[in-house]
Amino acid sequence: MKAVEMGEKQVPINGGLMKRHFLSGVVLVAVVVSVMLLSQPTTTFAQGATAVPVFRFYFEGDKDVVQKHVYRTVPDVPGDGWQVEGIVFYISPVQLPYTVPLYCLFDASHSWDHFYTIDVGARNNCIVNLGYMDQGVFGYVLPSDKDLPGSTALYRWVRVHHGTPVNFATSGHIYQDHFYQTSASQVAGYNAEGIECRVWTQPLALPQQLLKLSTPAAGSLLQVNQTQVINWKVWSNEGFTRISYTVDDGKSWRPIATVANKGNYGDINDQSYSDWKVPAEAVGKIKIKVDWIAGNEPNKLPWATDTVGPLTVTPLTLRMRRR
Repeated sequence: MKAVEMGEKQVPINGGLMKRHFLSGVVLVAVVVSVMLLSQPTTTFAQGATAVPVFRFYFEGDKDVVQKHVYRTVPDVPGDGWQVEGIVFYISPVQLPYTVPLYCLFDASHSWDHFYTIDVGARNNCIVNLGYMDQGVFGYVLPSDKDLPGSTALYRWVRVHHGTPVNFATSGHIYQDHFYQTSASQVAGYNAEGIECRVWTQPLALPQQLLKLSTPAAGSLLQVNQTQVINWKVWSNEGFTRISYTVDDGKSWRPIATVANKGNYGDINDQSYSDWKVPAEAVGKIKIKVDWIAGNEPNKLPWATDTVGPLTVTPLTLRMRRR
């Protein structure tokens, strides 16, 4: 790969080379645009994908100045000089219950650092004040205080060369590199920055549909005062299912019940509610809805929703006895 001849030092970036020329404190930067692999988002997910592995890549460069790491969900080497270090953890491609976005940022003009964080304030500060490029959501992870089965802490470390993170954005001779691992063991040459979030230690099977209402089926005939069983399936055992019905095609919803989910985390669990007596105000065409929510709160936004209908509700039939 041909580099642009501009200066004295060169570091890998985007699969190609970026060169810096230091002249009277002025930094001139040339970017080989056609090979900007690392400045592009490094995560691509198919619809309905399972939790995916995250690979760590390493570029050694000048051991005294430039050491870089980047994280990708594909095993392809980013460019010349990069080495794959294997799978370090797993993330979810979709926002599951309790998960939060893991943002990816890239400093293309100063330290060539890739920074991953769930902290919105830190993300905004990097973009507004430190010159980082926003690369969007890398994937979804758990907050550090949400210790769910199969998850582990992800520790963040930083190495700063010739300066501090406070002033590197205004200095042309400062490089820093963020490093992430699931071990709390000291990383040589790096300073600990604590736990960033929690990630998964193995693939996590994700269903195409997190919540599925199965009974009653669309087109069913119900009757006033009939005790109707409502069955559904939900991924995992977290949170609650809120059940409601509508008589005005979804303009408003009337509560039926809120039920704590049962089963195992990460499994497709069968759920059931058998105490709903069909009310007289439901006569006509109705729909039934289930919402998967974190807590038993009336206005809680759902993680997932499924609706069945129309269902036909008939009045109670009174039979006359013959004399």
